[in-house]
Amino acid sequence: MALTGNRWARAAGDAIRADWDWLLANLPALPRRIATQMYLGIGGALVMTLLAGTVALISFEVVGRFQTQITENAVPELTAAFDLARISGNLVAVGPRLASADSPEQFDLAAEEAAAVRAELDAVLAGFAGQGEDVAQIRQLSAAISQDIAQLEDDQRQILELNARAALISDQIALLRDDLAGLLGPAIDDQLFFLATGIRDDPALSAGPGTQIGDYLTSEELNVYRRLTDLQADANIAVQVLASAFILDQAAAVEPLRERFEAAAERMQLGLAGLAGHPIQGLLAPAFGQLQGLALTEAGGFDTMENKLRITQQQADTMSHSQASAGILGLHVDNLVRAASGDAASASMDASNSIQVGRLFLFAITALAVAGGLLIAWLYVGRVITARIDQLAVWMRRLAGGDLEAREVVAGNDEIAELGETLEVFRRHALEVQRLNLVEELAQQLQENNKELEAAVAELRRAQGQIVAQEKLAALGELTAAVAHEIRNPLNFIKNFSEASEELLEELGDVADPESGEIDEEGREIIVEVATDLEDNLERIRNHCQRAENIVTNMLRMGRGSGELQATDINHLISLHAKLAFQGARSKDPDLQADLAYELDPDVGQVMVIPQDMGRVILNLVSNACYAVDERWRGTIAGPAPSNGGESGPRIRLMSAKDPENVEIRVRDNGSGIPADVVDKIFNPFFTTKPTDQGTGLGLSISNDIVVRRGGTMSVESEPGQFTEFTIRFPVEPPLAGAVEAS
Repeated sequence: MALTGNRWARAAGDAIRADWDWLLANLPALPRRIATQMYLGIGGALVMTLLAGTVALISFEVVGRFQTQITENAVPELTAAFDLARISGNLVAVGPRLASADSPEQFDLAAEEAAAVRAELDAVLAGFAGQGEDVAQIRQLSAAISQDIAQLEDDQRQILELNARAALISDQIALLRDDLAGLLGPAIDDQLFFLATGIRDDPALSAGPGTQIGDYLTSEELNVYRRLTDLQADANIAVQVLASAFILDQAAAVEPLRERFEAAAERMQLGLAGLAGHPIQGLLAPAFGQLQGLALTEAGGFDTMENKLRITQQQADTMSHSQASAGILGLHVDNLVRAASGDAASASMDASNSIQVGRLFLFAITALAVAGGLLIAWLYVGRVITARIDQLAVWMRRLAGGDLEAREVVAGNDEIAELGETLEVFRRHALEVQRLNLVEELAQQLQENNKELEAAVAELRRAQGQIVAQEKLAALGELTAAVAHEIRNPLNFIKNFSEASEELLEELGDVADPESGEIDEEGREIIVEVATDLEDNLERIRNHCQRAENIVTNMLRMGRGSGELQATDINHLISLHAKLAFQGARSKDPDLQADLAYELDPDVGQVMVIPQDMGRVILNLVSNACYAVDERWRGTIAGPAPSNGGESGPRIRLMSAKDPENVEIRVRDNGSGIPADVVDKIFNPFFTTKPTDQGTGLGLSISNDIVVRRGGTMSVESEPGQFTEFTIRFPVEPPLAGAVEAS
């Protein structure tokens, strides 16, 4: 029995060691094993179930505390906000009653009501413990409304005092008006009666019996009468102006009335001064002084009414401010109420929903935890593993059938995924072998195609070289014809002057006497005249020879140019090549007519260019312009009448200009123009609108290349049947060699 037990123990130990060795050897691959993933999935589901239950319980507790906190804080804050809105409205309503109080009794009642409302407001504000922007604004606006009501109370107290003073002044004005009327009216009547009869109310002041009218109807007595009437008018004006101040409704209107009263008072003072020595002066002076005191002193009518109106306007502004503050306070209260109500309602609803959802979630998790453990094994094994094995089987059958392009992606990092990766490596190797064979065939075919393409390119370059050479020969032919035409003119002049010189020499032979050989005085004069003409002819022959030499020299310089940048007179280059192009066109068509107009800026001066290249550009543009004007003005195309635009004939304008950085050359003709659909193609090689025997289509392309190599641009503007204008623009300083090659 002991031996059997020992053998069993050793066998168990060997089995445990074998399992342990296998576990250590396969430990890195265990996470990718299908069984491991199944166990981890089931265990993870159970752990998540427990975590979900724990989270749900914690959430219930948090939601409950949050709901309680919101409810306890929101209700007092809402109550205080409503009280503030109600009390502020009551306080604003007290303002109009304060402002409309007409008696001290009404004012005292309104003031007591305002004090009670302010005390209630202060009590609510002291217990209002809310936080936030709306709460701060509510506090500030409530305090502002309370201050406005206090200000209204002070203002109304002053208005009542001013009203009492104004009533007293009005009564005094009425009495004073009667006093002035009682003084001035009888005085004016007495003075008027004296002027008419010489009799006064006081017999002592009347004229004596037998007094003539001229003794009492004097200028002094008339002045007294006039001053009395003026004083009566000014007094009436002053009283009316002062009385008008008590019916004003704007403080700004008091000052004009004050100025009118002061003007009337000043006139009254002057009138009183003019009555010096008259008994009435002593009676009127105190009354007028009292009138000025009622009007112009600090407690006078004008200051009283101005202060009253100013305070009344201040009351209106204060009430408007308090009403506006109450409106804004109501908005903030509404915001606070909405926010608090929304928070409370949202918190209550969220709490209820969370509790309900949590309960359902808890029951659902419990059910899913039980069902999930059973479903995971069946779904994972039966669907995921079996589906991927079927995918591998279909893929292997397609590869066996020769479809090496077929590719499948087997998801996962387990044994099935490794089998898919191995199968993908096999597919790539097979496909690589197949591609190598195809690449060899394509390489051989590509070499044959390259040989054919090189032969075609070489043939194309030869053809292009021949065409360019023909274009150069054609240009050379035009230049030769133009030079021949230019040289023909001085040769004709030389021939004509030589024949004229021969005739002059024959005249010299006829001067001398054939028998004696002597020359008389008349003959000497003829000799001198003929010698002078011969000198003139020789000078002209020499000038025209020099002209022909210059033409030949310029042509040789063009032909033997180095092809390098040279300082060149641009205006001279334009005029020379324009003439040559025009004469070349005339040599081909003697009937060609065109007016060459030059508008060359003398400030252009010399610029670094390759004269042969730039001259070739001018030759090409002017030759094209000659062709265009000849085509239009001979009527070979359908175009507008030749007189269109005020032009009476074919015209080619050549213009130059220069700014600190660029040189601009423009060639404009009034020829047939370029159709809009071909303007973008004219710089393409071998594109031409001329007949095949008159152009190769390389002129503008070569000219554009020349301008671009110089670092410039060539543009065209044209209107069919009207004009064409080419503009060449290039920098004053030539570009660097690298920039030229890059362009």
